[in-house]
Parts: sequence; C-alpha cells; structure tokens
Amino acid sequence: MNLEELIAELENQISVWNRFNKDNSLTEKIENTQDKINELKKQLSIKVEEEIIKKGDDEYDIVIPTHNDITSGLSSGEFSFLTKIISVSNFSDIDKRSGVDMEAYIYEKVLKQRLEELKAQGVKVPSRNTLKKYMKLFEKITIDGDNFHLMNVINTPNGIAYQFKQSYSGKYFITIPSPMLRELMEGTNDKVIKLYCVIARKLQMNNGFTKFTREYLCKGMAIEPIESNMQYISRLLSILKKLGHIKIKHEWIKVKTDDGVQMQQIIYIRLATYQEWKDTSKK
Repeated sequence: MNLEELIAELENQISVWNRFNKDNSLTEKIENTQDKINELKKQLSIKVEEEIIKKGDDEYDIVIPTHNDITSGLSSGEFSFLTKIISVSNFSDIDKRSGVDMEAYIYEKVLKQRLEELKAQGVKVPSRNTLKKYMKLFEKITIDGDNFHLMNVINTPNGIAYQFKQSYSGKYFITIPSPMLRELMEGTNDKVIKLYCVIARKLQMNNGFTKFTREYLCKGMAIEPIESNMQYISRLLSILKKLGHIKIKHEWIKVKTDDGVQMQQIIYIRLATYQEWKDTSKK
C-alpha cells in the first residue's frame, strides 16, 4: 500500500467513526488518526517514495531562486551554497510545473551525505558550524514582504527535511543546465556563481545582447560600486566568458560627472546556449 492509499483508507476510517461518535467516545481516536494523516501528508509532500534528482551524466535544468530579496540578502558564499544545496535536492520536473511555484526538498541526513560527495569532487562546501549558520539564515529570509520563506523546516517520520522555495508567483527564478552549474561549482568561486545568476535573472526572458553596467552588477552582487569592486566584476566576467557561459560585447561612452567628462564602459551580455557552452568546453 502506497502513501496515497494509506491516507485514503485512514480518511475513510475517520468518516465511519464520525457517524458513530455521538457520545464523543471516539473523539480521541479520531484526533490521533487525523494527526497521523497530517504527518503522512507531509511525508508525501517531500516525495519520500520517489527519488527525482538526476545523477551521473544526466542533463537537466536546475531552478535557482533569484528574487532580489534573496540576492541582496545573501552574501556570495551564502548564495552559492544555496545553489549547491538545490543542485543535490529532489525537485519536480519544471516542464510539469509551468507557472506553478517550484520547490526543492532534501532530508537533513541526505544533505550531509551529498555535501560529502560534493567535497570529494572538489566542490567547496562549508564547515559544520558554517552549515548550521547558513541554514538558520535561509530559514529567516523572507520574500515579497514576508509572503514567502526561502526555506521551511519540516519534521517527518523519516527525520528533518528542508523545503526550499525555488520560484515565487511563477517568477523570480532562473534555470541552468546541470552540467553548466556543475562546472561553475567545481571550477570557479562563490562570486562567479552569484554573478552568473544575477546576469541570468535579467536575461531569462530576453536573451539577446542586453546592456549592463558594472555598477548594476555590483548592486546585484550586493557590493558597493567602487572602482576596485567594478574591476573585480570585470575579472569575474572574463572568467564566465572564457568558460563559455556568456557572450560579451563592449562599448565606451562619454559621461559628464562633477569631475568633468569621463569614459564609462557599457557591457552588452547574453547567455550562451547550452550547445554553445558544450562547443566551448570541448576546445
């Protein structure tokens, strides 16, 4: 008997008991059974019976939440770790969830195992103490005026599970092919991962060459747009371009400032297609 069948059977049992409970002698039994049903529904909601995450050489899209409340509220290290957790979590096929808020789930005990696997593959993962700090922060982050939480903690019969909101009102997310994210996780740093997501957020609906300024990218990274940071942004962009994740064109324009006319660099960026990235990675 699967979970759906068990829940249906218990609900039918409650229905029968209710008909014979005029003297309230069955009230406690009904309440206890309803509590059990609620726990089973939680267990069902986090997909206890099915392992949806793809592994090995499978190629699939990973959904990363990019609401401004998240990118501005998390440092590069915190945001990068969020992407790593989601990459190893269980989640629904996005083609079947079009326009519906998507969620990722992972058990606490499974998360620890998969972080060890990532670490063995050369991916940077936080220490145990930092992990606890990050998870508490994810639980506190609220989205869109407290309407959503980035992460919820669910107690289930199989242990603690973490539920991550991947989209909000069907928006505020990006998708990235798993091999491309894997390359960023294994071969770059936290800031490169966050910068890619900040760029992809703007280009998700229109992936032609789009104008960016380094000031805009600094703001998206939640860092001050001073010259040293903007130079660092340029270096990060060079890494993404070299890896084949983005395409870049530059333009210099004259801008009037209090110090006179200065030259400002305008950057035009588009995301590389998956095939373009694959072609680059083969070179």
